[in-house]
Amino acid sequence: MEVLVEVLVEVLMEVLVEVLVEVLMEVLVEVLMEVLVEVLIEVLMEVLVEALAEVLVEVLVEALAEVLVEVLAEHQELFGIRWISSQDNPADAMTKAIQEHSYWSTIVPICSS
Repeated sequence: MEVLVEVLVEVLMEVLVEVLVEVLMEVLVEVLMEVLVEVLIEVLMEVLVEALAEVLVEVLVEALAEVLVEVLAEHQELFGIRWISSQDNPADAMTKAIQEHSYWSTIVPICSS
């Protein structure tokens, strides 16, 4: 009888260990999935916030530039703003590829001589 009890106890212990391992694995998988989902959500939120901030800055800068241009256009006489055509603006000749510019026809002959 003692041998039977020992075998039963041993079999029960093996079954109990198997069941415990299975339950622990399921719990571990659930916990890991929850942690992974939380981390993924945090990372996605950071990326979305950064992207949204960049877009907002671009939109705000663009809107501010438009307002500034409108204000300057309305009050040209206060700021002394006037249009200078590219043909008469030496800065355009130096910064843009304009071959037929009055600057080149005036300065280049002087520098060449």
